Amino acid sequence: AEAAAGGARKPRPLPEDKVVAIPAERLEQARTAATIVNLRNLWDGSASSTGAPAAALSGEVGMLRRMASMAAAREARPKGKVLIEIVKEGKKLRARVASAGYDGSKNCQFPRDIREEGKRFWAEEVVNVGTFYRVKGKIEPAEEEEEEP
Repeated sequence: AEAAAGGARKPRPLPEDKVVAIPAERLEQARTAATIVNLRNLWDGSASSTGAPAAALSGEVGMLRRMASMAAAREARPKGKVLIEIVKEGKKLRARVASAGYDGSKNCQFPRDIREEGKRFWAEEVVNVGTFYRVKGKIEPAEEEEEEP
């Protein structure tokens, strides 16, 4: 009734086996760290005052690591052109990223009117949208003998 009236919902309490005491020094580090990556590097490199490793201090360490690895992947993303290849999958023509550093199993959002089986294209940029990639910028046909830059 309170939530329906516009009031804030009370958070559910954590089960006792999930509650972890975080030392004050860790809380202060978390407040002053510029980014999650900095915090992860700081915590991975030291143990707590209780002698427990940093990974044992929080149930969210896995999430922090995933966030840091996604950030690192975005920073390491190739800045040049990206090679897109058209492949036939059943009755459909699919666009897939053929350049190194990308997941070749993901489909790529690509104009249907220029798809032809076996053709390759250069795209200015490819953005990871989660379950697929999206081509951005200018698209040019790749010459048959051309390889990645």
